[in-house]
Amino acid sequence: MADKRNAAASRTGSRHRSCMAVVAVVCAVLVLLVGLLWLLRRPKEVDITIQGQQIQPQLFDQIMRQQVSDVIYEFRQRGLERVDGTYWDTVCGGETPGAYLMELTLGQLRRLVAIYDMAQATGTPLEGGVNGIFDRMEAENQGRAEKQEAGQPVYGLSEFTFQTYLEYEVDWLEKQYCADPAHPGMQVTEDEREAYYQKNLETDFKLPDGISFSYLYMDTNFMDPQQADNLTSQLRELEQAARNGQRLEEAVEQYPDLLPYFEHSDIQPDQAASHMDSMGDVLDLAYTLEPGEQSGVVEANGGVYLVQCTARTYDNYLPLDQVADSIDTALRQQRYTQMVQSKAKALKLVGDQQEVLDYVINQMRGDG
Repeated sequence: MADKRNAAASRTGSRHRSCMAVVAVVCAVLVLLVGLLWLLRRPKEVDITIQGQQIQPQLFDQIMRQQVSDVIYEFRQRGLERVDGTYWDTVCGGETPGAYLMELTLGQLRRLVAIYDMAQATGTPLEGGVNGIFDRMEAENQGRAEKQEAGQPVYGLSEFTFQTYLEYEVDWLEKQYCADPAHPGMQVTEDEREAYYQKNLETDFKLPDGISFSYLYMDTNFMDPQQADNLTSQLRELEQAARNGQRLEEAVEQYPDLLPYFEHSDIQPDQAASHMDSMGDVLDLAYTLEPGEQSGVVEANGGVYLVQCTARTYDNYLPLDQVADSIDTALRQQRYTQMVQSKAKALKLVGDQQEVLDYVINQMRGDG
């Protein structure tokens, strides 16, 4: 009897161990499947090489996210309003927002590689080049933090974000390149300078007219109402007298109470800006008048005034020799931009664009 019980127990234990083994195998398979599914679903890091330089995934992501608002604005103009799960691969105007975002991102990355390569070629190397931006930003931020802790002055931002640091560094590289006439494309000839001057004469180098005018201005903020009303009434009488052909400076002689408020001004073309703060309203009004014309009595901003234009000189321009340096700077900046664009277009890009597009869409959907 005991032997039968032992045999039965042995068979039960054997079945139990077999079941445990099966469960263990099933669990192992499930773990393997879950891991495999996770690996399959996990977004690959973007793999892009520009002119032989492997682009950091972190850099790609930052540049991509800087373009998002432009993409949404562009497709809103096309009529695609709602940004939802299907937005980034919805065809609108012959392309999808995802593809448009990818192209903008790759274009900006090409531009950056061109800028840093030009700096390297002209003796302004930055360690790590385009892929060293994050390390240089961290070093800059650390240096600023240390200065603040030591009580030393920190100029500009106390800490850079990626976007502000990139703008700061790219702007610095442009200035370094354009400052040296020996760099390719930076030499400006006299003929080029003259041609730029003539082309932009009316928009960039024209001065305000020279103007002479007489005026009366009374600040009534500090007058009692009776005094303000009395002087304003006399000023209206003076306006009518001057309209009968008299010069304002002659007509005002008949109004002793108004004489303390009378002024005459002669402003040369290059002086107009410096007078604007002190006599803005009056000067603005004077520039609306031709010689011999006068305004009506104006009451504005607590002041009461009357203006008569007596003379104007026209067509005054800054001389070329005074603006030569600013012209050279403008021409060099134009050329630099054109050189960067041209170089960026010529750079060799290596990467599977479908994989890049899938990555962009996954990131924008939040799958990344």
